[in-house]
Amino acid sequence: MQKQTKPTLVPDLSQEARLVSVEEAALLLAIDERTVWRLFNKGALAAKKLGSRTLVAVSEIDRYIGTLPDWKPKIPTDRDSA
Repeated sequence: MQKQTKPTLVPDLSQEARLVSVEEAALLLAIDERTVWRLFNKGALAAKKLGSRTLVAVSEIDRYIGTLPDWKPKIPTDRDSA
């Protein structure tokens, strides 16, 4: 008897997936699906259509991540210590 595996929340990209669903894109970006749709509407993230499905290229997700600013620690000011 085969052991059933629990489905994972993050898509397995070991198969070199080139397109992912909106839900998978949201999981990869750690954001809500509605935010993915907002990024599409703003033109910040490009989508592809395959029939009725809306898909996102993994390379597009990587490109978008590259546009995000780097986190910089807040430098304390004199006002912060008061």
